[in-house]
Amino acid sequence: MMLRLGLSTCYFKEKTLDEWKSVKEAGIEDIEISMNCPLEEYLEKGDPLAADLKEAGLNIWSIHIPFGRPFDLTDPDPDHFADIEYRYKTLIDAGARWGAKVITTHASTEPFPQDQREARMARGKYLYKMLGDYAAERGMKITVEVLPRTCMGNCSRECMDFTDGEVSFINFDVNHLLKESHADFIHNAGSRIITTHLSDYDFIDERHWVPGDGKIDWREFYTLMEDAGYEGPYLFELGESISGRKVTPAELVARFKNVIGYEA
Repeated sequence: MMLRLGLSTCYFKEKTLDEWKSVKEAGIEDIEISMNCPLEEYLEKGDPLAADLKEAGLNIWSIHIPFGRPFDLTDPDPDHFADIEYRYKTLIDAGARWGAKVITTHASTEPFPQDQREARMARGKYLYKMLGDYAAERGMKITVEVLPRTCMGNCSRECMDFTDGEVSFINFDVNHLLKESHADFIHNAGSRIITTHLSDYDFIDERHWVPGDGKIDWREFYTLMEDAGYEGPYLFELGESISGRKVTPAELVARFKNVIGYEA
């Protein structure tokens, strides 16, 4: 079976058409538009970026909602960032315009008082259903990304609680797991994983290293994902200069195929 690969736009510092053509030539087809910036800047930069991606023959698979306090989806204070729904709906509309199928979100920022977790879960359940319905009407699916440390959505249980498997799903960032194994996460939540963020780490904190430079058992991960029926792209989220060296898209693809034992 053909290996479906993706890449976040955060990979390149200089996002040129030639760089995107090199991504296509490396065998990567799917792209996630990801910019952590104010809403207006995201929209301003997004249109020409989407045009370059399409000209390079790439598929805009997903967009990553910015993360940070202005986009903290589960803040329980009803008066805090009262325009949160507007911010998300505006970006969902942009994703639809660019042809994306998936919306990736962070459920919270950190730090926050941990006695807020119950209230944040209630807030998140409401918004993921409401925004999930809004995205579904535009041909897209919203996802909650598993996050590390004290963030909301830091384990399979919370990710499952946020989502319903009908309009809201899970983005499995494999370098964010600090509370359970990859095998356990896939066993518990595999039915709702529709997209991924791939990079390696040391099991101590997120690192966003090149696959194979950390401790993830990539062959086990790939086998378990395939056995779970995963159909989305294996989407890399890291920078081109990582671990003290620059990695080309072709080298990244070759490394990943090697660590998962992939044979065409």
